[in-house]
Amino acid sequence: MHSEYPSALEDKFKLLTTRLGSLKGQLVITHLTTRLGALKGQLVITDLTARLGALEGQGVTNLPTRLGALEGQVDLSDLEDKIKNQTTRLGALEGQVDLSALEDKIKNQTTRLGALEGQVITDLATRLGALEGQVDLSALKDKIKNQTTRLGVLEGQVITDLTTRLGALERQVITDLTTRLGALERQVIPDLTTRLGALEGQVITDPTTRLGALEEQVTTDLTTRLGSLEEQNDKQQMDKCKLLFEKVDPSATVHVFEDRCYLFLTEQFLAWSNAQERCQLVGANLVSVMSQDMQDFVNSAKG
Repeated sequence: MHSEYPSALEDKFKLLTTRLGSLKGQLVITHLTTRLGALKGQLVITDLTARLGALEGQGVTNLPTRLGALEGQVDLSDLEDKIKNQTTRLGALEGQVDLSALEDKIKNQTTRLGALEGQVITDLATRLGALEGQVDLSALKDKIKNQTTRLGVLEGQVITDLTTRLGALERQVITDLTTRLGALERQVIPDLTTRLGALEGQVITDPTTRLGALEEQVTTDLTTRLGSLEEQNDKQQMDKCKLLFEKVDPSATVHVFEDRCYLFLTEQFLAWSNAQERCQLVGANLVSVMSQDMQDFVNSAKG
């Protein structure tokens, strides 16, 4: 059985509707209207009106003078006869055109058009119903479901196949890369080891010599600068000590030991408590010997 889809039925319906509109446009009423307009256009009265308007338009500028001249030239009685003649002919033409018959023809064409339209619509409805009966919508739905099911199965097969092939390709690529990387490592590592050993021998020999010279130079420079700083520090410390003990005995010799100020007074002997009080007047204390270095310093300072 042959079947057509609803979209094809709609196309056929549109085509029949277009042809029906074309039939309406070809009705005899269009032809009759055209012929009637042509008959009216041929009437002489139109030509006379146009010519009279032209004459009036030409006389606007000097109307009184030219009007008098035209009255002498125009034979009004002859013009009236021509108008009467044209009016008679117009009446005869109107008598020849049977308007009632024309209206009857128009009504007849309209009736036939309505009947034709009803017949076409009825035929279209009948054929559309027959076509709808031929189209099995349930079968069409079943086919769509079947195609959807087959599409899902095919999609699952494709995904499974692609996953399998991708896994195999991934394992192959990893194996190949591992093999090539191992070969490259075996080739590169010995070469790098050899070059690194040669470079280390060259670097160690030269920097050792240069480092020794640099250490000697730095040591000498630091020793010199340290000695200079110590001398400056001793001088500054001595000046502070002299300033501190100036109140006790400006002429006494001041000594510095381990960043501390010492003043030895030998011209008089005092008890320990009296000597401590005198020291405290300038913010100092009596000497306490706590080491052999300190004892040697005291002995040397006393003379």
